[in-house]
Amino acid sequence: MLDLQHVPNIKDSKRLIRGFTTNKGVTIVIPSNEHKKIKCLDYSSIISARTLLAREVRNLKQCIGVPSIVLLKIIEANKERYSEAFKK
Repeated sequence: MLDLQHVPNIKDSKRLIRGFTTNKGVTIVIPSNEHKKIKCLDYSSIISARTLLAREVRNLKQCIGVPSIVLLKIIEANKERYSEAFKK
């Protein structure tokens, strides 16, 4: 069985990324048993989309070992879809 994981998560993306919708959000497909290993962290204190994405990427790497090349693609896809939110 496979699951979709939004990166960054839906709740905080709606709060921090103008124009975010679940249909446009970046997702990865992961096995259900791996999805259960992802830690649900509290990001309510984060105030920038860049920091949120960085924390989510680190969480995926630590919890389920998503390969770096996939994480880089996730970062680039977010920058393309929501360029205003991820400006330096």
